[in-house]
Amino acid sequence: MSAATDTSTYILNHTMLRVKDPEASLNFYRDIMGMSLIQKWDFDKAQFSLYFLAYDSAENALDKGKKAFQREGVLELTHNWGTEKPDSDWKAHNGNSDPRYFRLCKSELTNIAVSDM
Repeated sequence: MSAATDTSTYILNHTMLRVKDPEASLNFYRDIMGMSLIQKWDFDKAQFSLYFLAYDSAENALDKGKKAFQREGVLELTHNWGTEKPDSDWKAHNGNSDPRYFRLCKSELTNIAVSDM
């Protein structure tokens, strides 16, 4: 069966990881893995922050005119405020117990209506 849309134009935009300690996570991805923090959003009412990291040396880097969600390979770190505290009972969910899911994996399609999904 042939594709109803041109899959060669699809890109994997970003994926999300939930983190307990944003400073430790930023240290790893930024300072050890060499990624750049390209955007940070704080949601005061909901008490969480989103950190978006990417390799800025890539051909489609922001400094070459592409917006954050028009580029490939963006890592989104989600931090729920307070989970970094020693008395927090927060635990990472690995998707292998209920509810079973993978949180987010975003791809850009040319036309989802004809993508046979």
